[in-house]
Amino acid sequence: MKNKHLTLSERQDIEQHLNQGASFRSLAALLGRSPTTISNEVKARALHHQANVPYRVPNACRLRHHCHHSELCVDCPYKKKRYNCRFCKHCNQVCLDFDPEICHKLSAPPYVCNPCPEKQKCTLGRITYQAKHAHNSYTTSWSEDRQGFYLTGLEMERISELVTPRLKQGHSLYSIYQEIRDKIPCSISTTYQLIEQGELKATNFDLPRKISFKTPKKKRPHKVDRQCHVGRSFDDYKQFLTEEEPPHIVQMDSIKGKQGGPVLLSLGWPQHSLIRLHWRAYNDAHSVVEIFNWYERTLGLERFRALFPVLLGDRGSEFSDPTAIEFSPYTGERRTYVFYCDPRRADQKGFLERMHADVRRIFPKGIDFSQYTQEMVDLACDHLNSYPRKKLIDETPLESFSFFLSYEIPTIMGWETIPLAEIYLTPDYFKTK
Repeated sequence: MKNKHLTLSERQDIEQHLNQGASFRSLAALLGRSPTTISNEVKARALHHQANVPYRVPNACRLRHHCHHSELCVDCPYKKKRYNCRFCKHCNQVCLDFDPEICHKLSAPPYVCNPCPEKQKCTLGRITYQAKHAHNSYTTSWSEDRQGFYLTGLEMERISELVTPRLKQGHSLYSIYQEIRDKIPCSISTTYQLIEQGELKATNFDLPRKISFKTPKKKRPHKVDRQCHVGRSFDDYKQFLTEEEPPHIVQMDSIKGKQGGPVLLSLGWPQHSLIRLHWRAYNDAHSVVEIFNWYERTLGLERFRALFPVLLGDRGSEFSDPTAIEFSPYTGERRTYVFYCDPRRADQKGFLERMHADVRRIFPKGIDFSQYTQEMVDLACDHLNSYPRKKLIDETPLESFSFFLSYEIPTIMGWETIPLAEIYLTPDYFKTK
């Protein structure tokens, strides 16, 4: 399998063949890469430097052939020998009238001076691709991109609001996490690092035993139960279907907008092409559990079981508290079963992934969900579920759900049918609402 990152030897091949005048397409065929990859590599990692031509002074000014400036430097060591500054190697740095000239050849592939036959006598600024410099530049940026915290300012502010008051009371960070760990979007060790670097209102003086905690070598997304997938894998899910034969499956996922802002929980019924969305202020396990508890309070335990016999989601941290989802907090009885897709296998819940394309027509990527309310999200769901589907023989998802599953549940939940002529699947309509 081809490596994802270009190696030093591949960059040396690029430099060698660029010097010989090879095209990006021929280089791509030689290295087994995409021509776009080669083009992006050359443009991003090219070195800008001053020309070094034997017996000629580097000068990249458009006015260099007709310039008559002299004695630009007060203490010029060359003024006794040369009275015209355009012959000085410092001219471009000190002249206020300097107007750089860019070679027109650099605006077309290969975008560098490596194959140019005029480079031995050209005094303009030089752009060349050098393998060693390109590789060092890439590895340095690769390391820098992985430094810091993968948290937004809003997330850090929320962590500070949750943790700092308890620390001021003398509580340990461990005891705080045991109580509200489903509300904090990072691990306990990450919180220690945030305090160490002054990102929170708490200080090291509030942590008398901080030194006893060790930082893990590899940062991982915070999960309530890291072993939650044991016994709930996709293979376990397929085995469960052969033994229990549930009436239908409900898929679940999260739809993210602006980084660190509110998110949506999406629930999909593939047999009926029905989808419901729920607004959440934070992408944590606590908010997901609260939504399922709300369903049970609204419908009752038996209708909840009929609506959610089996849940299938990905391995995101927001679904990492399966026990709280599977069992009722009011009676302690089992109310559903939770299973997880394999890592990086979104196709195992393909219906919901396809439905997200329709959802994105209303809520584009990167949108700030803080400008919406649950009522507006419910209205968007009613429009999506009132749209006829070819898969359902031109019936709507809500009609299919009501006919085959329950007429009672949509009535209790307040799901409404929108006339076809009044359905909107554009973001502008819902912004006005």
